Parts: sequence; structure tokens; C-alpha cells
Amino acid sequence: MNIEISASAVAWYGAIVATLSAIASGYGMFRDRARLIIKVAANMEMFPKGINGNENQVLVTIANAGRRPVTITHVWFERGKGQNLLLLRTSFQPGGTELKEGKFVNFNCIQSSLDSAIKTICVQDATGKKHRKKLLPDFIRAIASEKKV
Repeated sequence: MNIEISASAVAWYGAIVATLSAIASGYGMFRDRARLIIKVAANMEMFPKGINGNENQVLVTIANAGRRPVTITHVWFERGKGQNLLLLRTSFQPGGTELKEGKFVNFNCIQSSLDSAIKTICVQDATGKKHRKKLLPDFIRAIASEKKV
């Protein structure tokens, strides 16, 4: 019994295995990247009453939903893309804030220091990548109502 395998069959087999390998590798890289989830909440009160008394706070929560660690260096609000930046002072930490897989960090600011013209919240990591999230109308209304009081 003699089995012959042609060169074209071997070439097709190699091409199929290489393609499947590249797809599996690409999927692994895509799945393992650092992904940030950004949440913003208005009208938060600190307990017990601290330095700022009973002033409402804005709480910014940033969570790493990916598998790779990411270091947060700056957090800010923008009125328009790249204009009138409002940096959160609590985000300035020497060396940044490292978020490992499944971890989160909170930043806060006094709500009355913001205005209703802000449109987005931005987070910058140590690699320089900017993560943006558009603010919901409910949040902007809460900021505007704070100014009227």
C-alpha cells in the first residue's frame, strides 16, 4: 500500500492551519487588552461630613474590565473635544494609579465646581491613550440644577 500526498494538498493544509492560528492569536490579543469602564454619578454626599461639609460630590469610578493592567494618569471633564479641560485634582498621584484585572478606583470633585457645559469625561492612561465617555443628559441636568440652588 502506497499513499501519495501531492504538494498542493500540503500547501493547502499549511495555509489553513496558518490562517486558523492567526485568527486564534488575534482573538487572544483582542480579548486580553485593557478595557476601561467609566461611570459618573452626581449628587453624592460624603459621610461622615468632611472638609467640604455637606456639598454634593461627583463620583467618577473607573474599572479595568480587561486582563492587562493599566495605569491611570489623569482624569478630566471636557466642554468640547480638546477644549476647556477641567482636571480632577484627586486623579494626580505620583506614578499614576495602577488598575489590575477586575480592580477599580474612585475619584471625586465638588459638584458645584462643574458647569452644565461639560460634554465628556476623559481618562488618560500611562501609554497616552485617551478613553472618552459622553455624559448622559440626566447627569448634565443634575449639574445644572446644582448651579440654580
